[in-house]
Amino acid sequence: MSETEAEDVERLRREIAKLRKINAVLMERVERSTDWQGNAFSMFQAAIVLEGRVEERSIQLETALRQVEAANSDLSTARDQAETARRRLREAIDSISEGFALFDADDRLALWNDNFVDLMAALGQEVAAGTRFAQVIHAAVARGTVRDAAGREGDWVAERIAHHHHPDRPFVYRLADGRWVQVNERRTHDGGTVAIYTDITDIKRAEEQRREQELAKKSELLQATLESLNQGVAVFDRDQRLAAWNQRYFALHGFPLHLARVGTPYADFLRHLGTRAADAVRGMLPRSFEHALPNGRTLEVASNPMPDGGLVNTYSDITERKRADMLLRDSERRLKAAALRLQRANESLESRVAERTAELRAVNAALTEAKVAAEQANVSKTKFLAATSHDLHQPLNAARLFAAALAERDDLGEAERDLIVGIDNSLEAIDALLRALFEISKLDAGVMTAEVVNGPVGPLLHQLAREYQPQAREAGLQLRVVPCSLMVQSDMRLLARILRNFLSNALRYTEAGRILLGCRRRGASLVIEVWDTGCGIPAAKLPEVFQEFQQIGLPGRRRDKGMGLGLAIVERIARLLHHPIHVRSEFGCGSCFAVEVPVAAGICDDESAAQPVAVAEVKGSLAGLDVVAIDDDPAGLEAIAALLSAWGCRVTSLRSGRDLGAWLDAAPARPALVVADYHLGDGTDGLGLVGRLRQRFGADLPAFIVTSDRDPALRATIRALGLASLNKPLAPAKLRALMTHLLGSSRATR
Repeated sequence: MSETEAEDVERLRREIAKLRKINAVLMERVERSTDWQGNAFSMFQAAIVLEGRVEERSIQLETALRQVEAANSDLSTARDQAETARRRLREAIDSISEGFALFDADDRLALWNDNFVDLMAALGQEVAAGTRFAQVIHAAVARGTVRDAAGREGDWVAERIAHHHHPDRPFVYRLADGRWVQVNERRTHDGGTVAIYTDITDIKRAEEQRREQELAKKSELLQATLESLNQGVAVFDRDQRLAAWNQRYFALHGFPLHLARVGTPYADFLRHLGTRAADAVRGMLPRSFEHALPNGRTLEVASNPMPDGGLVNTYSDITERKRADMLLRDSERRLKAAALRLQRANESLESRVAERTAELRAVNAALTEAKVAAEQANVSKTKFLAATSHDLHQPLNAARLFAAALAERDDLGEAERDLIVGIDNSLEAIDALLRALFEISKLDAGVMTAEVVNGPVGPLLHQLAREYQPQAREAGLQLRVVPCSLMVQSDMRLLARILRNFLSNALRYTEAGRILLGCRRRGASLVIEVWDTGCGIPAAKLPEVFQEFQQIGLPGRRRDKGMGLGLAIVERIARLLHHPIHVRSEFGCGSCFAVEVPVAAGICDDESAAQPVAVAEVKGSLAGLDVVAIDDDPAGLEAIAALLSAWGCRVTSLRSGRDLGAWLDAAPARPALVVADYHLGDGTDGLGLVGRLRQRFGADLPAFIVTSDRDPALRATIRALGLASLNKPLAPAKLRALMTHLLGSSRATR
């Protein structure tokens, strides 16, 4: 308890004792006194009231006394805690490895640790509470203990005090004994300053050592660089003494080796160089000049001043260049003489060039004529192929129809029917071969064009699945087609031709297993692939698969199919469409043929809407129908009439527009169906004759065109007129299916 607190307690005790005495006196007076006016009872009551008030005041005083005693106890506890905190703070400050000092708001030393005492001892000062910071700095500089302040004491003291008042970064200075001190200061909230003094001598020494090592490395690198130069180099400092050089410098001049040391005066070298070099140093010659050595060599000297007053001299041996210049001048003289001779020769050559030019013009004219003849031959070839196609398909068509009509007879035996099937298969093979040859010829001649559009892949895949599923089931194979909803940029007809050849090839070379037709996205392209589990292709044979008539003799090949032209057609169509094709195969395991097609914007959401409608299977009878058949070929007309008659139809055969006119003049009844050949010999065509018949019997008269011309423009024209078409040679099953379909549609409409 402090003295003040003890005095307060003692004063309160005296007041309580005094009050107790007053209370006793008052009680005694009440008991002994009498009421001079005869009111003793009133006085007694007053004494009782007074006693109560005195007692109440005494209780209050005792309560206050207890509160004071409790406060004194709390103050004593707080004082002990403060003393403990102060002791811990002192221990914490003393545990700091750096020097610690706290200056109050008046910049007087208030708190420090032992390391700060050691630092002050190095500065030649004693530590005392209340010492001003400026006094410490002035005393340290006055004693010369701060090396950085030497020669600029006043400025350094001003900088140090200013930094102390406004610390924004560490302050570093060096002591006279070689030590380095870093001071980190920070202002406190009451205006004081906390300072941490750190000895960074080891860090500074490590930095100096590192800088020395870096300088040594740079010196080594500089020396290595100088030695790698083809020129001689010498560097002189501002005192005109040698600082750096390379061996080439001494080798070019033949200087004595005792000059090759740092500090050799430039004058020693000038004595060996002669007056001309000395004049250059004195500024009497240009900074770049040529100097001839006694040994006959010539040096090009370049002297460049450095910012600090030194010189960098380079010496290049230009002896060979000087010789080359002499040779060049001599060559120039010789070239001038040769130019004169060439000019004369040129004059004589001009006449010869004129003669050769005339000859070349004649050759070019001949080549132009040959090119025109070749183009005309190509056009003639195309026309010949078109005409040949029609002429070859005419007898082939008649043969297939005769064979089909013969097969309809009921009196044939099993052997005769087998022969008819063989004939039909042979005719079909000839037709496929002719179509492939004509298609390759058109592709090679460049007459086939592509109509690239944005089209959906899904309907094409669906159609191929419907076409090839029966063949796969017949061969005992599983055909799986993975749907796709993307749009592509291609000629959909030619793209279908590529995929049909891939599928036919897979069916031909797969004995067992499955075939997969699917697509995969690859960047901006769609890769359509046909995988099979067939016999595969040997690696050595892969480059040959797209060549004409290349039939790889493998155990898995169906020898009754294929002529070796399908993949050759694929290669040409892909080249026309600019669609890359790929083939991968593992012998004995299967193959994959693929075509890469650009992807177009958009997605086909409803594939079924664009899928083609297949012709229903023929199950009804055609007996009793009136059919008009038009063909200018007698054999072809006779063959289709025989087949239709075998099916029970009543056939009217017409060969030309004249025959049609004569028949119409006879006022015939409306026929049930018209089948007309496109090419007719009298200058008309089947489209025109069908038009005449529809004018007579109505636009809903069922009719279709038979032709061997596969021109896309013709097909578009036929479709625009609302007619169907069949290609020659006719397949009896397709013919009957189409007739049934057209007749069924006509009945439904009517």
